[in-house]
Amino acid sequence: MTTAAPRLRPRDAASLVLFDRSGSETRFLMGVRAATHLFMPGHLVFPGGRLEPSDVALARRLPVEDAVAQRLMCGSPRLSSSRRASALALAAIRETQEETGLLVAERGSLPAMPDAWAAFVTAGAVPSPRRLVPFARAVTPPGLPRRFDARFFLAPAESVLEHTKPIVPPTDEFETVIWVGSTELRNYRVAPVTELVLEAAFARIDNGTDRDADAPIAYFRRRREGHATEYL
Repeated sequence: MTTAAPRLRPRDAASLVLFDRSGSETRFLMGVRAATHLFMPGHLVFPGGRLEPSDVALARRLPVEDAVAQRLMCGSPRLSSSRRASALALAAIRETQEETGLLVAERGSLPAMPDAWAAFVTAGAVPSPRRLVPFARAVTPPGLPRRFDARFFLAPAESVLEHTKPIVPPTDEFETVIWVGSTELRNYRVAPVTELVLEAAFARIDNGTDRDADAPIAYFRRRREGHATEYL
């Protein structure tokens, strides 16, 4: 008799989609996940991860704009406060620093920063969640060893603090970190949901709504016939 896999509740998570338009084509900061990971090993993904208590603690002092918080909370009953919505933007920034070394921040300081944000303190910087715009959401389908309710944020490459020193892979998170354009994507393993997020990012950038917090968020969910897209 086969035991059914437990139905895991998705954990709140966030990813940062940094884009660079300085060259001949738009490029995105992405990384190849280490082969030892249970979740999407060897796949090209955006930096990101689950929401942590330190993100919620810092969100009290670094909230996102009200319009951004309301957009994030739309269709998310478990996201019951603007503070937790702000924490998602901070989680995307923290995970990007931890996985790539890049700081989406401004020069300055805050007293009593949580330990998870030590790299920002050392750099004399304060994270900049208001530079992020939510544009996509995806929920990992049941049956996988990890499940996330992931929100994706857009931010231009110039949001990265000057003279930030990137981490040189391989690390325990990424085997490779790369600024990748559409012509190079075929060289990597890319999950269908990542392709959908990339399409949504290209669309927002191309139509000039990459800074529009009021634009609908594309919501990707897995159905029997494939991914279904709704707008929040």
